[in-house]
Amino acid sequence: MKKEDLIVVAQLLAAMKDIVERLAVAERNKDAVCYDRRAKKKYRY
Repeated sequence: MKKEDLIVVAQLLAAMKDIVERLAVAERNKDAVCYDRRAKKKYRY
């Protein structure tokens, strides 16, 4: 593998890690988000 290939792979891995972390945070916050939406609906109607 060339140095450039390694850099590309490293960038891909970093991007994947970022996505996975965001998904994990989204999972944790899902209940809160659902609750917010319900609260907004209650407030609207």
